[in-house]
Amino acid sequence: MRADARGATDGYDGRAMTPAAAVQPDPFAAWMNEGVAHQRAGRADEAHAVFERVLAHAPEHADAVHFLGLIAAGRGDLAEAVRLMEQGLRRAPQSPMHWANRATLYITQGDETAAEACFRRAIALEPDQPGQRLNLARLLHGQ
Repeated sequence: MRADARGATDGYDGRAMTPAAAVQPDPFAAWMNEGVAHQRAGRADEAHAVFERVLAHAPEHADAVHFLGLIAAGRGDLAEAVRLMEQGLRRAPQSPMHWANRATLYITQGDETAAEACFRRAIALEPDQPGQRLNLARLLHGQ
C-alpha cells in the first residue's frame, strides 16, 4: 500500500493553504516558499530552520507547524510528526493539504481506516483535486 503525497507542497503561495489567506495574504509566504524549496530539495535541516523562523514571528502559523510535521515524518519520528500535524490541523481544519498529508501518515502507521477518513475530508474540501481521489483509490484497492 502506498499513497502519493508528491505535489502536496507544489506552488506554495500563502493563499492555497487556508481560506482565510485569500482575504488576508500570508505575510510569511516568501519564507514558506523558501522552506518548501529546501524541503523538496532534501535539505531538511535548512527547511526546519526556516519554518521555525516563521513560528518565531507567527506562533500560530498552521502551515509552518504542518511542514515541521512532514520533516519529522521524513526523519522517522512519527510521534513528533503526529503531534505537529494534529496541531496544524487544529489551526487550519479547512486545509485539504493538511488532511491529505495526515492520511499519508496514518498509512505509514498502518491505520487505513483513519487514512480513508482523512482522504475523504481532503476531497470534500477540494473536490476538483484529482491527486487525493487517486490516493484514496490506491488505498481502497490495496496498492
